[in-house]
Amino acid sequence: MDQIIIENLRIYANHGVYREENEKGQNFYINAILETNTRKAGTLDDLDLSTNYGEVCMFLNSFLKEHTYKLIETAAEKAAEAVLFRFPLVRRLTLEVRKPEAPVPLPFESVSVKIVRGWHKAYLSCGSNMGDRKMHLDGAVEAVRNDRKCRILRVSDWLATEPYGGVAKGEFLNGAIEMETLYTPEELLEKLHEIERIHGRERKVRWDSRTLDLDILLYEDCVMCTENLTIPHVDMQNRYFVLEPLRQIASYERHPVLGKSIGQMYEALMEREQPAESGQEEKPAEAGQTERPAESEQEEKEAEPGQKEQPAERKEQVDLEIQARKLTLEEARRIYETYAKTDFPPEEIKPFSVIAGVWEQGGYHAYGFYEKNAEKATENMDKESGAKPSGKVSEPLLCAYAFLVADKEKRMLLLDYFAVIKQKRGTGCGSAALSLLRKTCGDWNGLVIEVEDDELLSIDEGTRTMRKRRISFYTAAGCRMTGTRSRVWGVDYRLMIMPLSDELAENDMGEKVTSLYKCLYDEKTLRQHFAITAGG
Repeated sequence: MDQIIIENLRIYANHGVYREENEKGQNFYINAILETNTRKAGTLDDLDLSTNYGEVCMFLNSFLKEHTYKLIETAAEKAAEAVLFRFPLVRRLTLEVRKPEAPVPLPFESVSVKIVRGWHKAYLSCGSNMGDRKMHLDGAVEAVRNDRKCRILRVSDWLATEPYGGVAKGEFLNGAIEMETLYTPEELLEKLHEIERIHGRERKVRWDSRTLDLDILLYEDCVMCTENLTIPHVDMQNRYFVLEPLRQIASYERHPVLGKSIGQMYEALMEREQPAESGQEEKPAEAGQTERPAESEQEEKEAEPGQKEQPAERKEQVDLEIQARKLTLEEARRIYETYAKTDFPPEEIKPFSVIAGVWEQGGYHAYGFYEKNAEKATENMDKESGAKPSGKVSEPLLCAYAFLVADKEKRMLLLDYFAVIKQKRGTGCGSAALSLLRKTCGDWNGLVIEVEDDELLSIDEGTRTMRKRRISFYTAAGCRMTGTRSRVWGVDYRLMIMPLSDELAENDMGEKVTSLYKCLYDEKTLRQHFAITAGG
C-alpha cells in the first residue's frame, strides 16, 4: 500500500492528567503515516483522487485543539478514528502523539504513544427461521450500516434452506454480507451479539431455532481460536447455507487455512451426493448454458459490470410496470452515492467528480427506472403488514438505474453502470429496464456493454459460472457478443452490443469503444490503462 507521511506536525493543545496541563496547554508533535492507493491520482495528476495531506494536517490541528483528553492514548485513539472517518481513501493509519513537555521530573527527550488503526474487510453469515425472517435479516443489515465503524460493501440475496444440526424447526432464510470495519474481531462479535439481542435472539440450545443468527466467517487473513470466537468460521466449507450466498458476493475470496476460494469450496460441496446442509440438489448453470428465461432465472445477473451474482432463490413474479426518467446531475449523484457504491465492487467505483466533469460537457447521461403502480404497491404492503391504509399517494419507487457514457460524434453509448435495486431483483425489472432503455435511447446507433471475460483460464469455476449468467442475461435482452475484447485498468472484458438505430453498430467496435473512453480519460491515461486486446 502506498504511503503519505506527515512528520512532526506541531499542535498546541491541552491534553493531560493535571489541571495545569488542561488550563495552560503545551506543544504536541504528531507523526502520521496514511496508507492509501495513490496510483490513479499520480497517473492522472488529479488531487481529487488522492488524500490532501494539507487538509489532514488542518483537520488534526482543529480536532486536537477542540477536544481535551487526560491521556495521550485517548488523544491518539480518537484522532486516528476521526481521520479514518473524514478521509475515506485512507485504508490504514499509523499515528504517533509525542509529548516532549510532559511533567516528568527527570531528564528526557520525549514520551509518545503510537497506534495503528484501519479498515478491515470481513464477511458475515446471517440467518433467521423465526417470525418475520426477512424483516430480521434486513434489520440486521441496516443496524450494521448505521454503525459508523462499519461499511456495508455488498449483500447477497436471501436464500431459503433447510435447518442444520437436527434441532431447529422451520425453513431458514440465509445470506452473507461483505463489509469493512474499524472493529477488532472481538469487538465486531460483541456488536453482532448486540444486534441479535435487539431482535430477540436467545442462546439456549445449540442449532436451535432463532430470530437472528450473525456469525463472522472471515476477517481478512485472520486465523484465531479463543473461547468465544474462531476465525475462519468452523466447518464453513461444508455448509451449503454459508457457501451459496457467500459465493454470490465473494467467489474469489480464499480461505486462509484451506487455501481454496469460496467458489472452489462450493463446487467441492456440490460434487458430494448429499450436502449435509440441504436436501436440495441445486446446481450452478452449466458452462455452455446461455438460453435462459428472460423473466425469472434470467434475472440472476442484472448488475454490470462486476455486480454480484443474483438470486439462487427464484422470486415470485409480480404485476410490475416501470417507467424511465432521465436524471438530473443531482439525482444521479444521490443514486450513485446511495446504491452504486454498494452494488459494485470498490475497484469499479470512480469518484463522482469524474462523472460530473464529463456530464457537464454532454458526455454522460443517467436514467432511473421507477415503478408506475407505487400507490398500489403501498396498499399491498399495508395489507401484508396489517397496517391501516395510509391514504397517501406514494412517490414513484426506484427499481433500477443506468449510467451511460455518450460519444456524440459516433452516436454510441457505453453502459457504465447498470443495476436493479435489491428488493426488485427477480421480478422481471431488469429485463423491463433494458427494454425501456432501448426505446429511450433509440436515436443512438448502439449501446456497448462490457462483460468480464468468462473464457480466461485463470478464473475459478464459480466465477466463470457467474460471468456466463451475466452474459446470458444480456443475450436474452437482445444484446449480442462481438469478437472484440478490451482491457481496462487491468480487467479483461468481452464486448457486447445492443443495436439501437443501426443494426451494424458493432462494425469497427475497437475504434468506437476507444472513442467512448476518450470521453472519460485523456490520451496518456488511455495509453497506460486501456487496450483493445482482440478483434476490433
